[in-house]
Amino acid sequence: DGEAQTVKEVTLENNLTGSVIGDKGSRIRDVRSTSGARIRIGDTDSAGSGERLITIEGTNIQCHLAEYLLQCCVQAYAMTEANNNNNNNKNAPPRKKLKANPSSQIEQSSYT
Repeated sequence: DGEAQTVKEVTLENNLTGSVIGDKGSRIRDVRSTSGARIRIGDTDSAGSGERLITIEGTNIQCHLAEYLLQCCVQAYAMTEANNNNNNNKNAPPRKKLKANPSSQIEQSSYT
């Protein structure tokens, strides 16, 4: 049911947090506004060594949209970094991912 309230947790490498937050928080504000979900980004290493815990709350639809938009932020950052590091290299950039939090009892999503 798209209207059921849910909580999802994903993790993100600490070094990718800026790709989700954006300049002065602009990107995370856009994701919150567009999706309607409540999104909390944990402190550095909140999900273990080198990762932050991101908690997403809202309806199923809001949570799925927020996860998708967060993944887009990470992928756009990865593409930009790859282009900056390999201006003349035509190889595809490495894919960066949000990861489901395996230790959570809360509903999780995985990315491929």
